Amino acid sequence: MTVYFTVKDEYTRQLLKNIWSIDIENFIYRLGPAHFKTSDFDDRKKHRGEFIGFINKHIAAKAMKITFPFNPKSAFKQSPDKIIVKFQNEADLFNACEKRYHFNDFSVKGYSIGYNWPQRDKAISKLKKQQNANIHHQSCNQSITDVANVHNTNTTRCYSDNDNTTNLDNKQGPLNTNIFYIVNFV
Repeated sequence: MTVYFTVKDEYTRQLLKNIWSIDIENFIYRLGPAHFKTSDFDDRKKHRGEFIGFINKHIAAKAMKITFPFNPKSAFKQSPDKIIVKFQNEADLFNACEKRYHFNDFSVKGYSIGYNWPQRDKAISKLKKQQNANIHHQSCNQSITDVANVHNTNTTRCYSDNDNTTNLDNKQGPLNTNIFYIVNFV
């Protein structure tokens, strides 16, 4: 069903232009300006995420509610346990998919469509298991000249985890210290 409505106020028209859907009694209805073409609606499908972990009684409005802090624009239920949520930009999509949502006895996880999020999650969990990484600061006593030569200062780098003393020959400001880190994963 298609419903057309018009507004005379320019401010209201601008507000409606940025609203992709409305929730009426827990049903999501898609909105779009009358001049939109298929390509315009396809542009709105660029940043979609699938949120898995729902049950059959959950509706698309539930996904909109739990992802509310990340500005969801529209949603629809694709299968009993999956709801697709659309976002206006990639940052909102990634931020929403980064979280795991817990409500009642349910745990919902989002995956962006068109990106390798399952592989990303596996790689991150593998890295978290390797948290026994040894992080050491590299100590170096060599003097280097500022690359831009703007301040024409020499810098001496000498920080170490095991050394409580700091040796700075030239104390002219914050440009004088460079800290290098070496990360060793065990």
